[in-house]
Amino acid sequence: MEVSNWKSIGRGCLKGSFDVTMPAYGLTICECKVFEKEGRKWVSFPCRMYETKTGEKKHQDYVTLTKERKPEFEKECIKLLSPLMQTAPSPAMETFGIPF
Repeated sequence: MEVSNWKSIGRGCLKGSFDVTMPAYGLTICECKVFEKEGRKWVSFPCRMYETKTGEKKHQDYVTLTKERKPEFEKECIKLLSPLMQTAPSPAMETFGIPF
């Protein structure tokens, strides 16, 4: 497994986005997100936001893993991202969400 295209964001508990590649399968999942809150880190797959009939906003992942495999995947991603996550987000990205 490989991670690439790290983009440090630093907005709330969202730390950044990245792509993850699994060469054995020829598969790349783009725009995964890594979050951190109260010392806990987790990875989120690309998703779409939708609104329920009651007006509640929810997210639906485009990719899913079984409950047994997701922790293993997250642990490996976070291990590979650790050196990249040490860099602070640029002020433009943190404040406005755009690089200019």
